[in-house]
Amino acid sequence: MNQTEGTSPTGEPGIGRGCGCLITIAVFIVWFAGIAIIETAFYFTDRPTYSYLFPLSAVEFLFTFGVVWVFWIMMRAHNPLGELGLIPDRKSALQFINGLILGAAGVGIAVALIAMGGAVSIKKGHPSWPGSEYMGRKSWLLAIAIFLLYAVNEEIIMRGFLYPFIKRLLGFIPALVTSTLVFTLMHLFNAGFSVIPFIDIFLAGVFLVLLRELTGNLWLAWGAHFAWNFALVVAGLPVSGNAMLLDPQPYHVAVSGPDWLTGGLFGPEGGLSGVGADLFLIAITAYLLYLKGKKEVRNSEIIDE
Repeated sequence: MNQTEGTSPTGEPGIGRGCGCLITIAVFIVWFAGIAIIETAFYFTDRPTYSYLFPLSAVEFLFTFGVVWVFWIMMRAHNPLGELGLIPDRKSALQFINGLILGAAGVGIAVALIAMGGAVSIKKGHPSWPGSEYMGRKSWLLAIAIFLLYAVNEEIIMRGFLYPFIKRLLGFIPALVTSTLVFTLMHLFNAGFSVIPFIDIFLAGVFLVLLRELTGNLWLAWGAHFAWNFALVVAGLPVSGNAMLLDPQPYHVAVSGPDWLTGGLFGPEGGLSGVGADLFLIAITAYLLYLKGKKEVRNSEIIDE
């Protein structure tokens, strides 16, 4: 197939860095404004019942998918769905499952670290987190659907649009730092947000970017993102300052200790327990990327021979 004149080898228009950065900012502003309008509209419907969370997450997902899809089409991407990172193939299900394992393991590590420096116990019934943003009581099926949609929504805009486009313009490190910083600042107004939650969520963003690098798509990152959030809900712990109760929830994990360890109202993501879990996950992913690089070098040497 012949390369279209004025485009990069990937099919993307040959735009300069400055223009590319302006395009990135413009698209993100359009997305953010749209999300703000959608959330405002839902906020004034029936907020006291919190029944709007599922339709809200579904509408936000469709809006985000549409914005990013149109963006890659405008950039003349050879395969917009591929650029977004959501092409299903024979490896997608396994990658998603592996992501579930990684995300759940991260929560397990965070809770274990709390147990080492504080106390962890299992109690009956629902937890109580006064001061956290209460997201209501949801059935297990509905909670799963909500967190699946919220996870993929953030992955599409951060690792499906922002990260790959900036990487093409400025390289890996600027793309990692920029997309992760934006991802972190999106949690700025969550209950209990402070310095440690900033560090923790930034590290979580680094981990998710490395997962995108490892597979070239969003399936592994989506699974890890969802499993981390939902495992916290199953444990009865806040998720980035938000508390959702499952119905039924026979037992929950009760933690005690200093907020700098447990995260307090923000949940483990706001304490050093979450930071430790993130560093562990980053180390594992970095090692897998190292092995992948060695394998690619070995294969290229065999081809050259």
